[in-house]
Amino acid sequence: MMKLKSVLIENFRAIEKIQLPLHPQLTVLVGENGTGKTSFLDAISMVLGEIPSYFKLQKRRFFDDNDLTNHLKSSIESAPYVRVQLENMAGLTWHYESQPSQKNEPQLNSLTELHKYLEQMINDLNESKIVEIPVLAYYGMNRDTLTIPNESQFDREFHRFDALKNALNVTPDFGTLFEWFFGQENLEHREKFERKDLDY
Repeated sequence: MMKLKSVLIENFRAIEKIQLPLHPQLTVLVGENGTGKTSFLDAISMVLGEIPSYFKLQKRRFFDDNDLTNHLKSSIESAPYVRVQLENMAGLTWHYESQPSQKNEPQLNSLTELHKYLEQMINDLNESKIVEIPVLAYYGMNRDTLTIPNESQFDREFHRFDALKNALNVTPDFGTLFEWFFGQENLEHREKFERKDLDY
């Protein structure tokens, strides 16, 4: 199960260190502006992004200089490292960690167990086994739907992994949601016709 159990964040933007257990159903973050709520979510989404990036559904996002926080107002030096670690309910842990000299290079040895888990998921799907795929979604402040796909796009087939494509991008794309919704609606219409049952 990919549901998260806890989060550890060190030296990420405004967060010096926080280790937070997550409720199995719902965790709510409450705080004034500038206290680190968005930084907390950005850190989680960055490390969760290893999942869709492993499936080649989006590019890996990693820390940059702006993410290496500076807690001492009088100091001009950034923190010596930044680390974000996630643990799921099954005890699987993985993390991103970087030092200023290791820009844009995650320590991939920390991802070995996660990659094994994801590879097993792929193998099980190829063998037509029942598999629970992680549900990932992260919405930024801009939730406008600027473009609606035309009808020629509504009838395409979706692979199960398509649900993870760009799921953690800060700017959401609701166009795919429209495609999926109308595609499902078309499937239901065809099923009604084939069954000759308008109440289906």
